[in-house]
Amino acid sequence: GHLYGRDRLDRLDLQRGRSHDPSEPLNAPDGKRDNDSQSHKLFADHGARPSVDRIRYLVIVLYGLLGMPGGCIKIIRSSELGVTMNRWYVSLLSILLCVSLAQAVVPPNVSRTDGGEFIDKLIALLAYLREDVSYVNVKSCGAKVDGTTDDTAALNTCLATHLAVFIPLGTLKITAPVVLKTGMPLCGAGKSVTRIRNYSNTSALTASVATGGTRQIRICDLGIDDNLSAGSRTAGHAIHIDGTTDAAIVVLERLETNQHFDGIHLDGPVITSSIRDIRANIARRNGFSVNGASTSLTFDTTYANGSVSHGYYNNGGCNYWTFRNTASDSNGGNAYYIEGGCDTLVMIAPGAESNVAGIYIKDAQNVTIIEPKIVTVSGALNDGIQLDGVLKAQIIGGQISSVGRDCLRVSTSNTPITPADVLVTNTKFSTCNSGSVITDPNNVVEYRLGTRIWRGGGTGSALEHAGD
Repeated sequence: GHLYGRDRLDRLDLQRGRSHDPSEPLNAPDGKRDNDSQSHKLFADHGARPSVDRIRYLVIVLYGLLGMPGGCIKIIRSSELGVTMNRWYVSLLSILLCVSLAQAVVPPNVSRTDGGEFIDKLIALLAYLREDVSYVNVKSCGAKVDGTTDDTAALNTCLATHLAVFIPLGTLKITAPVVLKTGMPLCGAGKSVTRIRNYSNTSALTASVATGGTRQIRICDLGIDDNLSAGSRTAGHAIHIDGTTDAAIVVLERLETNQHFDGIHLDGPVITSSIRDIRANIARRNGFSVNGASTSLTFDTTYANGSVSHGYYNNGGCNYWTFRNTASDSNGGNAYYIEGGCDTLVMIAPGAESNVAGIYIKDAQNVTIIEPKIVTVSGALNDGIQLDGVLKAQIIGGQISSVGRDCLRVSTSNTPITPADVLVTNTKFSTCNSGSVITDPNNVVEYRLGTRIWRGGGTGSALEHAGD
């Protein structure tokens, strides 16, 4: 309304043959405009030309139309109306609310000059709109987020005294572990623009679940970097969550870790948890590590790259696990290493390139691998997929190629479970360097390629041409 009225007034002034003074309010007649009006205060306080404000409104409207109205819904949820709404189903209302209150909600860290810093304004505004009103900006607790000041104490104080903490754009330096409370989220403005830099040989972010308390832990939109000299880290993970006392419910989203011992380390049990859109780079041990029995854990669009040992590692049991659109490249061990007794494991489009070993699953049942892409397994004694003591498994589609030993090996080493009923359908095998597409000494594999069916027993070297 302000923008439309001022634009209309500008046109009327031009028709009258004079220029309109932007400092004059909209609601006063010629020669009697009251410079103390509320309308004038809005524009004067923000110090922005109408064109900049017009763009700001447009950005907010587009932001809502794209389905990300969280910043506006926070106003609804914090208002005196006491309304509680699902943030994803009231886009239109959030847009209207933003348009009417845009001038009032611009955060303090947005530049209020009318110069050429619109991009900075836009970044800060979008970061603010992602923030929920319940979040406390860590800067209000004394943190500088400048990359040089030690912000460990400020961040720990914030986490200990508030229900949720937000880290804005910048780099936050820590020299000791940061301790999260259960039930209290810690989020940044984005994993590429909010970074935590760890100067200690301990874990960067830690959380433990106590018996009988809130069990959920949420971390999102951060990057966590190791600042120790190359090769000097001997302990400490980017994120370490301990659920050994009571099962943890973990939500980790839109994160990046660099050069810690493990990128993400979970001590189970972990239940009903989601790990999504996370990149774990160059871990000294494993990119993602889960120890202890865990149930209903989902890895979605995650990536492990360049780990000294394994990309994904589990030891201790996994029930109802799902890997969806995951990748694991250039690791010194297995792309995926899963053992310890699993029931119902589903892997959808798992990718693995240039690893020493591929997918290893031991002592499990009800395993389904759909459209795997496993390329270049460099270890001479390692396989594309090895099922060791797996009961009831199926591999559907995908490709396995350029493998050091067998493209698929089914074995029973040191396990009480006898494998049976391993069904492989339309999976393309090529360049299995041991000369065996499938090694199946227990005669449990049935391989179907189009109308051709091969049943196991010994070594399947005759199938080398089947992937052509």
